[in-house]
Amino acid sequence: MKDQKRTPVVLRKVANTLRDSVFDQYLWAIDVLGVEDYWKESVSPMVLTYYADWPADSI
Repeated sequence: MKDQKRTPVVLRKVANTLRDSVFDQYLWAIDVLGVEDYWKESVSPMVLTYYADWPADSI
């Protein structure tokens, strides 16, 4: 999160378990790191958006 020019990429061979594996692991990591105020999640489409400079109440 310190380097604004980096983008994580996750590749999966089987997409039907994506919600129960990769996406939930990202949500878990965001929670454990205590940075949920900087992230907005959307399930349809399945997207995590990082807001580096936004306060949590404006997301």
